[in-house]
Amino acid sequence: MRIWQPDGVLIANVYPGAVDVRVNLGHAESHEGEYFEVLWRACTALAEHAECAVFPQYDDDPVDTTLELEQARLVYDDWA
Repeated sequence: MRIWQPDGVLIANVYPGAVDVRVNLGHAESHEGEYFEVLWRACTALAEHAECAVFPQYDDDPVDTTLELEQARLVYDDWA
């Protein structure tokens, strides 16, 4: 299942064992400002409410979703 808004920043693909959240292809991927903030809020909400771990693409180490937004920007500045 795919969850998205045509003019929204994120697309979420929902699978039985995982959710893939990424920046909408209609928007330039960015780690600055609104895009990173929206992505971070989605990841932390999933971690908290769905009781799941968050992993960056192609990484085996889980994300520390307890970080505040500005801390997360510094730690995960290489998200793509």
